[in-house]
Amino acid sequence: MLDIHLGPLHLQAWPQRALYWPAQDCVLIADLHLGKADTLRQFGIAVPQQVQRSDLLRLDDLLATLQPQRCLILGDLVHGRIVGPETAEAWNALLQAHPATRFELILGNHDRAFQSDLLHLHAVHTALQLGHVWLSHEPLPAQALQAPGSLNIHGHIHSAIRLEGCRSKLPALVYQPPYLSLPAFSEFTAGVTPKGACQGIWVFASDASSVVRMR
Repeated sequence: MLDIHLGPLHLQAWPQRALYWPAQDCVLIADLHLGKADTLRQFGIAVPQQVQRSDLLRLDDLLATLQPQRCLILGDLVHGRIVGPETAEAWNALLQAHPATRFELILGNHDRAFQSDLLHLHAVHTALQLGHVWLSHEPLPAQALQAPGSLNIHGHIHSAIRLEGCRSKLPALVYQPPYLSLPAFSEFTAGVTPKGACQGIWVFASDASSVVRMR
């Protein structure tokens, strides 16, 4: 775990590709893309169910450690309209395993197919403002963030960095004021290298064993 201080805001980057906001007792993740493996199997592409199960095991481990009041998913909880029964069962079992945590979704572009009767949540938002922090799926327009000290924490981009000597990109948390871009929580997603100058980059090991600050 690494502490992150952005002005007065204190956050923690956890190796599971997540942020923890101590003042709000809240875990922030983005782009879980439940059902992606189910969708590909539906079209005849052999993808093991373990691909999705490992994501939920990682989230379960994080929640068991932190026991937060809230878990906010910043968009793309689902990949599309196809969510297999095993995937739905695993998600709902996760909720039942953490009854003291509120699970809330900020709708993403893939969540047009979200089925509330299949995957249960405590609340659904289009965007959420907590003090000077805006939580969204896609980056918000700059004009919405003109108040001094505003920060927009978002997903959608699947930020990732290729380190020297590595064949593949690693998920990354990227700070380009006033935006803080979360990596995709799902291991089964492509990563996009951020453009422009970055004031902070935190890179997550592919096996969720560590997180390091690169800049």
